[in-house]
Amino acid sequence: MRKNLNNHQTRCFFCLLPTQRFDAINKRLEFTGDLKADQVKDTIALLNHLHNGKRGLRDRKAKAFYYDIELGVSHFLNHLLNYKENSSDENKQIITDSLKVDKEFLGLKYWMIKDYGFEDDFTDEIVWHKK
Repeated sequence: MRKNLNNHQTRCFFCLLPTQRFDAINKRLEFTGDLKADQVKDTIALLNHLHNGKRGLRDRKAKAFYYDIELGVSHFLNHLLNYKENSSDENKQIITDSLKVDKEFLGLKYWMIKDYGFEDDFTDEIVWHKK
């Protein structure tokens, strides 16, 4: 049985894991994390090499995956911008629906919400490790 962690323990646990952000301008995924931990540093280096390398590792499947990420993030960004212009219940519901556990790219969407300052509006929807 998995031990339930309180909020402080959860935050400390997740600060060790790599996080990702989508850099649309440079068409790259950026991975960051606790660079003091060798395992995290090695994982970040591997992820950067796989997703952003130029030695043939970005084959058709990787390019298709990258396109899916770019498309998903772009659509979500449009929803955020619509919500910023008009914070109606309808626009909020569109974002809420795209943050359900069965949706893709939740980690990227969570970071976009944080980066654009919408954390207070979507606190209940941002839950890491949903089941």
